[in-house]
Amino acid sequence: MCRCRQRWHCMVPGRTIGTVVDVGDGTTSVVPIYKGTPATAAIASVDFAGCDMVEYLASALNVSDRKIAHEIMEKVCAVSPNMGKETINNLDYKTSTGSIVTIGAERFRCGEAMFNPSVIGHQQIKPLHKLIVESVAACKERTLKDLYAYIILAGGPTTLNGFAERLQQELTTLVPSGYRCKVVTAQHPNLTVWAGGCMVAQSPLFQQSWITKKEYEEHGVEIIHRKCV
Repeated sequence: MCRCRQRWHCMVPGRTIGTVVDVGDGTTSVVPIYKGTPATAAIASVDFAGCDMVEYLASALNVSDRKIAHEIMEKVCAVSPNMGKETINNLDYKTSTGSIVTIGAERFRCGEAMFNPSVIGHQQIKPLHKLIVESVAACKERTLKDLYAYIILAGGPTTLNGFAERLQQELTTLVPSGYRCKVVTAQHPNLTVWAGGCMVAQSPLFQQSWITKKEYEEHGVEIIHRKCV
């Protein structure tokens, strides 16, 4: 199912080649896709994503309601191009429940965690940009140019202001010479799986995967493995 999700992300803009970076709630995954087929051996993932960012905010801001912490992340947090040089000013945010939460460096530290996980205490987690480069590097050399040229972001945390720009900045320093990388954000990062799935369902090739009632009654579960897996 994971590989299908990433393939559908890539299909939304009508492309079949690219590297999908999906920052979900519990997992961040990198899936290089070439001509509609995921490079299975190169897929990389870490159990570090949106929920870790939200939990950090809830703890740092002493917010007991996880939904409010998630709201603060979406409405207030941003990713700095250079956390060390960022001017930090406290900001009072009025939540949907009417309470006032004062947020300072946490506003930037939350998103910084994807590029430097140690800032929120996760020293063993690999930074997102390094995960991407290692994943793409594991693909066939002839595909690298195209995989670096179209890196599409999906998932709620990637919509943080400055996220795509920071990732572009980090990747530019890591990508081998001779290759150019371009990071783009899906038009609707939270809906790309659904939209891509709709496109797949309308594809002539997908018709071959349909299973009729008659086929299922005749072959049972085996027909699913034969046509869909």
